Amino acid sequence: PLLTDRSGLRRRLPLIRVVRDSRLRLPLDSRLVATLAEAPVVIVTTPPVPGDWDRRAWESRRNGLTQQGVQICSVDPDVEGRPSLLATLRALAERSITSLLVEGGGTIAAGLLEAGLVDKVTFYLAPTIIGGRDAVPAIAGRGVARLAEACRIRDLTLRHCQDDLELTGYPVYAVPANVEYRASAAGISCDPSADLAKIF
Repeated sequence: PLLTDRSGLRRRLPLIRVVRDSRLRLPLDSRLVATLAEAPVVIVTTPPVPGDWDRRAWESRRNGLTQQGVQICSVDPDVEGRPSLLATLRALAERSITSLLVEGGGTIAAGLLEAGLVDKVTFYLAPTIIGGRDAVPAIAGRGVARLAEACRIRDLTLRHCQDDLELTGYPVYAVPANVEYRASAAGISCDPSADLAKIF
């Protein structure tokens, strides 16, 4: 994906594309690198762990990407070895990136929601039924044990996008005090109407 701005809105600054990539696997010939002149790219990664994988290979990939103009930001890993979401948001806030549009899979979506770091959500519904016992969920993560613990959406709006439906609203978390703590600790909001950054 290019992670480019397709909204048609006027921007004060070019959109910054953010990639969460613990092992710097982004190819030098990727479309993201090839379009650096259109919009900057920041890769959020984790420093290599001794005995886990080849530090020299990581440094070689880092040097190759930075020579192309990609910005590299190292943060602490989470328990699964990926860049910690909270540390990622703090690092982006230090770069004056305070608003994000997150386009990722179910894992990153669940991680942000479980941490209470999402201010606004947008879902697109297509008139297509796929199904499948092992289908990938839109929101992964731990889920909830009781419906009362679920994140609800308020102020829902509905818009037609050709054959698709766009649903947009604002999360209401079951534990607001925890949400306020984590959001203030990060110093950042995750907003799909962002004018500064996309994260993938």
